[in-house]
Amino acid sequence: MVSVLSVASPRLTSANRRLRNSIRSITVQQMSTLAEIQEAVTRLRDEEKKALSLWLNSQAAPELSDEDERRLLHSLDEAIRDVDAGKGAPIEDVRKRVRSWVAK
Repeated sequence: MVSVLSVASPRLTSANRRLRNSIRSITVQQMSTLAEIQEAVTRLRDEEKKALSLWLNSQAAPELSDEDERRLLHSLDEAIRDVDAGKGAPIEDVRKRVRSWVAK
């Protein structure tokens, strides 16, 4: 059976946009096993493989160890206490800092 695959998502990430631009729509045979998918991937051009890889990575759930999650939650609790105590930075200062990080 032949079907048409369109890459579309209500939440379009940059990886999804690259994949969409790389593969507007393609005709593929229906694949149901990992081996069939792997074989089809070998026929993609390098730029399509990169776009597919970026998209697949964007689909994976983030992996945090229990210890990392505990530390993150502790840091967030501490940050909330600091802001509640008036120790936060003005939003404009934060925006300037973030812009300087992005520009690097």
